[in-house]
Amino acid sequence: MKEMDDKSLKLFLKENRQEMEDNGFTRRVISRLPERSWKLSRIWVAFCSVIGISLFWYLDGLALLKEFLLDIFVDVAYGNGLAFLDPKSVVIVVLVLITLGMKRLCSLD
Repeated sequence: MKEMDDKSLKLFLKENRQEMEDNGFTRRVISRLPERSWKLSRIWVAFCSVIGISLFWYLDGLALLKEFLLDIFVDVAYGNGLAFLDPKSVVIVVLVLITLGMKRLCSLD
């Protein structure tokens, strides 16, 4: 039934097709898109990078990162961090990371 509907719809659209002149509008639009979008994306990346670096420096991110990693190391070293760790969760996380890594490797054609 669906195949018949598709065929009749294609036939209807083919029979009632109307051509409209665009007077070069499409060509002008297409010629402007890539360059403008490329410039905007570069500007956006630069802006976000400057904001991120500025916040990292202003909030003393290096000291916060050092403190965070030290806390994790101390918790794991004294056994507090591993006491609440579920082995099933570790297996799931490892499988997800392997799957994502394989997907990434396969998409690097």
